[in-house]
Amino acid sequence: MGYSLTWLTSVGIIALGTAVSACGASDDGSEETNDALALWRSKEPAEYAFVYNRGCYCPLEYTAPVRVVVKDGIVLSARFADGSNGGQRGVTIDDLHREIRSWSKGEPDAFEAQYDETWGYPRTASVDQEERMADDESLIAVTCFAANARDDACPVD
Repeated sequence: MGYSLTWLTSVGIIALGTAVSACGASDDGSEETNDALALWRSKEPAEYAFVYNRGCYCPLEYTAPVRVVVKDGIVLSARFADGSNGGQRGVTIDDLHREIRSWSKGEPDAFEAQYDETWGYPRTASVDQEERMADDESLIAVTCFAANARDDACPVD
């Protein structure tokens, strides 16, 4: 089985996040995560588009960037760069917040999250549940966010 470039890049980002956590940054993102969720809920637009990807020891279909369009809290579409259906990858920002909160509450060996200061959506989040276990690291990265759902908002590359 080959590794995708996304996976290899994500492993590097996770390793960097782990190193930052080990150097004194908070390893419990609960307070920051809760604050970001509160900010998101106070500002959540009625419709929005975003592009995100995951990093993990997973197939490319799971790690490739996906453009998601949400209106009134419901996913309208999720598409890969080639225009194909992103299917199960269609999530809302609230869904990403829930997943990241579950990571931080699970007492991981390393946890790092960064949130947008204006909107409160997660820019990046990484977790390593057990430092000594191989291939259990995960990453979420939101690479584009737009407070509208126009076709030209957040193109996926």
